[in-house]
Amino acid sequence: MGRKAEVPAVPYYTDEEIDAFMSDADIKELGHRLGYLFPGDPGYAALLKRKIEDEIND
Repeated sequence: MGRKAEVPAVPYYTDEEIDAFMSDADIKELGHRLGYLFPGDPGYAALLKRKIEDEIND
């Protein structure tokens, strides 16, 4: 049997480092590509309401 490949370490960036190479618009676009919604996005209020209802029902 072969050895399992090692997973490379993921670098950690500080907020200042991220701000230096990504604008707020870039960060928001990346978030959208990853499936995140932000306040003001269509569907955000409904998602937040559903999350609160789910927490109450758990």
